Amino acid sequence: FLRGNYCVGGPSSYIDSNVEWVFIEGENDSEILHIGCDPIVTGVEDLTHKTIDLYQGKTYTLMVTFGDCGPHGTTYTGAGSVWIDWGQDFIFDPADLIHESEGTPGNTPWDEPVEITFTVPNDAETGNTVMRVMQREFFNEVVVTPLDPCESFTWGSVMDFGVNVIDPTAVPITNWSLYLTALLIGSFFFIRIRKIM
Repeated sequence: FLRGNYCVGGPSSYIDSNVEWVFIEGENDSEILHIGCDPIVTGVEDLTHKTIDLYQGKTYTLMVTFGDCGPHGTTYTGAGSVWIDWGQDFIFDPADLIHESEGTPGNTPWDEPVEITFTVPNDAETGNTVMRVMQREFFNEVVVTPLDPCESFTWGSVMDFGVNVIDPTAVPITNWSLYLTALLIGSFFFIRIRKIM
């Protein structure tokens, strides 16, 4: 992963609003399971070693808990966004935005993990790219969306994960039961054609 080519920014504070949990299941038994807050990281947290395999044209569900890591129990309103750089151009374009919401941790709709359903574009570039998950707190400010994926702010978190986009038509058959089924069906039609002729 060429993580260094992506923009930086993110929070400067170690307390308060923070993404608490990220989970997604992908292909080839891959998954991302990340628990935030321990430790809390300022700036952009590089988690690209945690990678998910996704097929072009397939739909997946990402679960994100927009939460709080503050020691005092007070939560603040903010916004959360998720991007996947489908074009692999090291820019999180508006077309890369797969989720955006506003809330206060512990209150609807952020009182439980947010379920984010998205479909990988059929023309997404294959290979390694990055998913950015951001939560930004707006303390005594009006919540402004869409969020800027490169913005620097005081409270919140920015996490980058790895994504491997795969063309499903290029995946070799590794499931022997599927292979044998296809072989038997092919043999049946071959025999039938030979018998008719």
